[in-house]
Amino acid sequence: MKNTMRVGCRSQRGFTLVELMITTTIAVFLLGGLLTTLQGTRQAYTQQYELSQLQDNQRLAMTLIADVVESGGYFPNPAANNVGTFMPSGGGWTTAGQAVMGTSNTAAPGDTLTVRYGAADADNVFNCIGATNTSGAAATMVNTFKVVVDATGTSWLVCNDGVQDYQLVKDVTNMQIVYGVHLGPSTGSCTDTYQTSAQMVATPANWALVCSVKVSLTFNNKVSLAGGTLTIQRTVAIMNTAGANT
Repeated sequence: MKNTMRVGCRSQRGFTLVELMITTTIAVFLLGGLLTTLQGTRQAYTQQYELSQLQDNQRLAMTLIADVVESGGYFPNPAANNVGTFMPSGGGWTTAGQAVMGTSNTAAPGDTLTVRYGAADADNVFNCIGATNTSGAAATMVNTFKVVVDATGTSWLVCNDGVQDYQLVKDVTNMQIVYGVHLGPSTGSCTDTYQTSAQMVATPANWALVCSVKVSLTFNNKVSLAGGTLTIQRTVAIMNTAGANT
């Protein structure tokens, strides 16, 4: 009888303190591994999202600028109009027909770029915010690109359509512009020299020789954990002057 009771008591015995500590330790290690994996997955997703946003911003910024630059110097119905009608001299423009001008600043936020061209009423010519001329008559479109820091400290690529500023793409911290001009003898290429706005201002006649614009945009690099910036560059032909020789 005593042996029977003794066996019964032994079969009901629970975990010892050592066993519980070992089990808890194993569970903590497993949970830690799970949390590490989860954190790594979230970090990879965040970096991939930031990379996608950065690429979209780069593509959008360059597309908006390129579309406007390519229209520089255009005017409708050349049989009835001339460059003086839509792009006269004065008001900062040194020569009639001058399609682009700008200011230089090597430090952030960088240069400004102003492009002008003509547009008939409701034709297929757009300004920097994707709007057409709907004034009822042919008109001159003037678009100025620049980088502006808002009240929250966020930097933006901004376009002014002659009326107000529009925020286009954020996290653009600097914009540098050089102008492609043809100064030498004909070589079959439109551009043989690149000059900054300061160099162009020193020789105003060169503004009439601009046939391409090289744009460098610097973005905040949110993809890298170390931060920093990333710069992209694109050369855009002014189709009215460059033609097929670019």
